Amino acid sequence: MKEKYLKQCNILYVEDDQVFAKYILEILKKEVKNVIHSTNGENLTNLIMINEIDIVILDIKLANISGIDLCKEINNLSRETSIVLLSAYPKKEYLKDAIELGVDYFIEKPILNENELLSPLSNLASKIRIKRMEKRLEVLENTEKRLSAMDKMISNLAHQWRQPLNIISIIASALRYEKESRIISDETLAEIEKLDNIVLQTQELSKTLNSFNYFSELEKNKSEKIDLCFFIKENIKKLDKVLIDKDIEISLDCNVNQEVLISKNMLSYIFEVLINNSIDNFEKETIIVEQRYIFIDVTQEENSISISFVDNGGGVESKDLENIFDPYFSTKFNSYGIGLSLYTLYLVVKYGLNGNIDAYNKTFNKLDTYNCGLYYDITIPL
Repeated sequence: MKEKYLKQCNILYVEDDQVFAKYILEILKKEVKNVIHSTNGENLTNLIMINEIDIVILDIKLANISGIDLCKEINNLSRETSIVLLSAYPKKEYLKDAIELGVDYFIEKPILNENELLSPLSNLASKIRIKRMEKRLEVLENTEKRLSAMDKMISNLAHQWRQPLNIISIIASALRYEKESRIISDETLAEIEKLDNIVLQTQELSKTLNSFNYFSELEKNKSEKIDLCFFIKENIKKLDKVLIDKDIEISLDCNVNQEVLISKNMLSYIFEVLINNSIDNFEKETIIVEQRYIFIDVTQEENSISISFVDNGGGVESKDLENIFDPYFSTKFNSYGIGLSLYTLYLVVKYGLNGNIDAYNKTFNKLDTYNCGLYYDITIPL
């Protein structure tokens, strides 16, 4: 069975000894569907990525480069590639480096029996097969989680709407009674506080619908190349009016110098939720700061985007942190929080963008002032 898996692998063989290379290639081509030979290791990373190489067989000493150095290049790739080192030199001389670099097998030359080479390769092929199956299972599990979460959201939607709709009904009934009893006039009807409450309740229903729509967007996940920093600035501009009205200043430090492939809708939702939550937090009577700030830092790692988001609103109570991404959990005052936006944000980051998100209280120094706030740490793979 292992031999069957070996036939399905793509192998890159790097060897500058033509005589020995011919002998090894004859062995490999009998058992492997695709074998590529390189004599010097040049363009190694391109060869691996373009040909989707599963296993690289390296001679430890080449004319122009060390096999150990090539191992380091391979480890820097995003693709998981197994490594087999061949050497006519004593194993102990290179064993420490090989172990540190995660080399899968170390085979000493000369190879007098085909099985000395094929047996380790077959074992590797079997491991590669298992890893691929595990990844497929992970995809299926994530899909199942998304469907389960959607089912839970739909089943709770009626429960979520019941309270605000009931409040709207009571207020409307009271207004009708007052109107019919001529307690108030038509001219003052639009100015009473109860109408403001109606508007607030309908806005909460609208937020619930928006959250549901963004959750549905997870299944679409349409990605396109964008100038990330410009896109974030444009999203912040859309909230300029409310930020000015609430006396909140946003400090954005974005250090991404190339276009990235990402879902614009999901990215917009991330910043919309985080900024609106900060705005709501600043409105709490217990939050008193000289100047309201939101700090956003965006950096690009080798294969990911890192977003940190924090305000100086004091953070949340420690007991609430572990539940902050739970559905229908809210820390907002007067029970006006629908408790759905951060839950949907978690789903968008985790399953829509295959990223990670964490939140915790943090004390930090910005603008020569020590501040405390709820810190969001988001990583999105590219």
